[in-house]
Parts: sequence; C-alpha cells; structure tokens
Amino acid sequence: ACILFECISGDAPFHGDNAFEIMYKHMSESPALLYTGSKDALSLRLTKLVNACLEKSPQARPQSASELRNELLQI
Repeated sequence: ACILFECISGDAPFHGDNAFEIMYKHMSESPALLYTGSKDALSLRLTKLVNACLEKSPQARPQSASELRNELLQI
C-alpha cells in the first residue's frame, strides 16, 4: 500500500528523520489520505482502496491479496 501510495502521489505516506522514526509512524500514526485531485469514479475508487490498505485495523483492510487484486482489476 505504501508503494502504491507513493506511485500515485509521488510522496511517501510517512516521513521521518531516520528509518526508526518512519517505522514508528507506520505503527502509531495515520498516514495522510491519498487524494489524486480527480473526481472521476475510477480515481475515487482507487483513492478509497489505497486509503483502506493503509488502515491500522486489519479488519478495515482488504482481507487477502486476491481481494486486493480483484478490486484493482475492476478499477
């Protein structure tokens, strides 16, 4: 999800002065929400999916790689 976020936005979802700080933010902070600037349906679906993949709660994320793949193929 972090790589997909960065590919779409051109920026990482977390920033820090060193690797430890970035890892800590991954565990303890919510990332900035991805926003593509577009309001078309496909962009909104992709934005929603990437944001869901970055959720802290496992229940809020896609439950399998197959589920994620299927959603990406639909988009």
